[in-house]
Amino acid sequence: MGTRLQIWTPQEDEELRSMVLAGRRPVEIAAKLQRTKHAVARRAQLLRLSFKLIVLSRQQPKVSHDGAHVRPRWWRQRNSGPRIND
Repeated sequence: MGTRLQIWTPQEDEELRSMVLAGRRPVEIAAKLQRTKHAVARRAQLLRLSFKLIVLSRQQPKVSHDGAHVRPRWWRQRNSGPRIND
């Protein structure tokens, strides 16, 4: 008649958490846990896990000759003080 509801075990939750934090895709996790992609995505959402990757910049911050951090040009333009509108 329908599909059988499969209850998530604490062990599966831990596996899901570790694989999400390792950067695995929902399709890979679903295959490993023998669940659907949608079931994995929904369970991750309930556990407040995100599949979005956080990319950290590997560039060193730019430093001026006096040792101060150099802000990008747009920062100086947007935050250069009060503006007078005519």
